[in-house]
Amino acid sequence: FRNYDLDRDGEIDKEAFIDILQQYHAYHYARLVKRQQRHHGGQVTVNVSCGSATSQRRTAIPGQSATSRAGLGAGGNVVDNKEQSLVLASYIMYPAHHGICEVYKDYIFGETAGKGSFGKVQLVTNKKTGARRACKSIGIQSPDQWELIKAEIELLKALNHPNIMKLYETYQDGYTIYLIIELCHGGPLFDRIVQHYEKLRSPITEEQVSHWMRQILSACAYCHERGVVHRDLKPENILFVDSSPDSPIKVIDFGLSDTMQRLRETAKEVKEKRGGVGGAVARLLPSFNGRHIIPWYVRRVRMQRAGTPHYMAPEMIRGDYDERCDLFAVGIIMYQLLSGIHPFYVPGLDNEETVKSKILTVDPPTTGEEWQCVTSQAKDLVRKLIVKNPKKRLSAAQALEHPWFQFMQGRQAKPSQLTASVFEGLRNWQNQNRLKQAVLQLLAKELNETDILELRKKFEALDQKGDGTITIDELKESMHNAGYKVIESELAAIVDSIDAQHQGFIGYNEFISALLLRRMTLQEEQLREVFNKFDVRGEGCLTMESLRKALKGSRYGQLTDEELKLIFAEVDKNNDGYVDFYEFCDLMTS
Repeated sequence: FRNYDLDRDGEIDKEAFIDILQQYHAYHYARLVKRQQRHHGGQVTVNVSCGSATSQRRTAIPGQSATSRAGLGAGGNVVDNKEQSLVLASYIMYPAHHGICEVYKDYIFGETAGKGSFGKVQLVTNKKTGARRACKSIGIQSPDQWELIKAEIELLKALNHPNIMKLYETYQDGYTIYLIIELCHGGPLFDRIVQHYEKLRSPITEEQVSHWMRQILSACAYCHERGVVHRDLKPENILFVDSSPDSPIKVIDFGLSDTMQRLRETAKEVKEKRGGVGGAVARLLPSFNGRHIIPWYVRRVRMQRAGTPHYMAPEMIRGDYDERCDLFAVGIIMYQLLSGIHPFYVPGLDNEETVKSKILTVDPPTTGEEWQCVTSQAKDLVRKLIVKNPKKRLSAAQALEHPWFQFMQGRQAKPSQLTASVFEGLRNWQNQNRLKQAVLQLLAKELNETDILELRKKFEALDQKGDGTITIDELKESMHNAGYKVIESELAAIVDSIDAQHQGFIGYNEFISALLLRRMTLQEEQLREVFNKFDVRGEGCLTMESLRKALKGSRYGQLTDEELKLIFAEVDKNNDGYVDFYEFCDLMTS
């Protein structure tokens, strides 16, 4: 009971009660299997209740297995399972449609949420599922713009983080691209700054600022770890999922984002007149035989500049930067959140050129009336983010470890979120059919934030470093803090089984996938939509060949025939060589 009574008020909710019943069932089911194993040589038949129906399932248990499926309270043993989750092919996870008016066949278009030089964003509703999304439509004006759009799509496919906007699918209609993306109807961060400082005349509390900053920095740390730089972070590109005070935030608009590798490869060497004191001295010195003692010109590498001038780092203005340019923009945002003032821009006085000049030369103050109630730790973090020398600037990972965040967490300490249910859900992932695992990954991606709010909170609590991933060490520490016995080999097996892309950690979507069935009941409409994505030819069934195209191995390789046959045989109950929708539903609800 204490594992679920997180606020220690002596009460638990319905969801927690259901989890306890599932734990109870899993524990006694494991004991029953063990008892029958002793008497039936490894083949046992037990009645398993699923929903309102009861069916018989035959389970093969190796005679010498020491594996236990008991809950934490029963001291579960190491699970020896070398199979990793499968990776779904891109055309299923992120469908790309082509054709005239195809997007209008699938979606009902509503009001316009925003416009820009790129195009516009409209609210849309899926005709089949009723899911509400946003649609970003972009008119392709040039080959260069098409390359930027393709880069944005590929980045959104690769980024799996709770604070980065999700991409669902894409449509191409001639020279117009439609991106179906996550709907965030809580407005941009900029609106909340205006609401507090201009309308309410009240500063935003440091607790609130720290909550938002942790999410922004987490998204940055995740991107930078993968060599991705956003290049256009600003309050307008940070949206709230809903209008509640504790709404999650999403970093959006990766249209100017790119990998550092590609940016370096496309950098150009330019010849520039030597500036500063060195340049003045060079021009004063005489020349011999037409050659200057100190060259008047120097060759420098110049990278493509991008972003909004008001949030550009000094090195971005100069054209030689790396991922730390994002941290300068984050520092400006934090400065605004704490003081209500932009550090380099005064409305009505400054223009683009004066802003750039200030960014290069002015050190903004953290004193005055606006800063009187701001803690010294917060001021220190701001200064370390907007320092002009990028080599002295904090990285996103370093910023997340700043004492200010520990200080703020101390004010709002929360109990451990690692309940027996969470751990058992992660461990039981290994027992699921591998096709079922792949389908759950797709379902997890398709769900709205409101559907998985509690799971998101549990993920964030386990992600102690705040980088958008859960490592073995973080899982081990959370178990230790919650008073659970730690078996390192078991933790390694759990992470390895969930880590479909073999990256050494549990990603956000993988975490949601593993716990999804413990938190919600799948509806037939949801399953039908997923089934249709696998059944690309509209045949009404799945074949070995369709699964071969849809599923990939853990290392992005094709499955062997033997692996595929084993997966297919578990689903094809009547052995007719086809998996119809009802067999598919049976797999997902069993």
